[in-house]
Amino acid sequence: PYINHVNNNSSSLITAATSQIQIIVDVFRSVLQMITAIILIIFLLFGILVINWKIALFFIVTFSLLYFLIAINIRKKLIRNGTIIASSSVNQVKAIQEGLGFIRDIILYNSQSKYIDIYRESDFKQRIYTTENLFLRAFPRFVLEATGMIAIALVATVLVISSPKSSI
Repeated sequence: PYINHVNNNSSSLITAATSQIQIIVDVFRSVLQMITAIILIIFLLFGILVINWKIALFFIVTFSLLYFLIAINIRKKLIRNGTIIASSSVNQVKAIQEGLGFIRDIILYNSQSKYIDIYRESDFKQRIYTTENLFLRAFPRFVLEATGMIAIALVATVLVISSPKSSI
């Protein structure tokens, strides 16, 4: 309805329309990465189950707990950053719309720097927090993969050392 268009800020609508595509792409990427990680974990756990079920159970509990703790701590920051990114994006679009809408007045009164500053500040915030979110999303995976590889190497070393030696 027309009243919705009158009551809503057009920069908010433009931001929502343009950012939704990137959000959908990010969701698909995350789902595919999760599927890959689950398949890898299943094969690793199956391999460890064949070797020793007690060690496999220990790994399952430990890594589930570790991932849960990391996810809880990161989730709050991702939500806060997402709010800042959305707000900055709205301000960016608003600066562009106002700059283009009042271009004649801006040129006459030499006030370009005002709109440039608003745009730069919003753009800087958006890029910083987007980069931080990308890092925070990838961080748990890298920590768990590195920890898992080290743990597997340590378990393998202990199993080799503790296994009875056969004489040739």
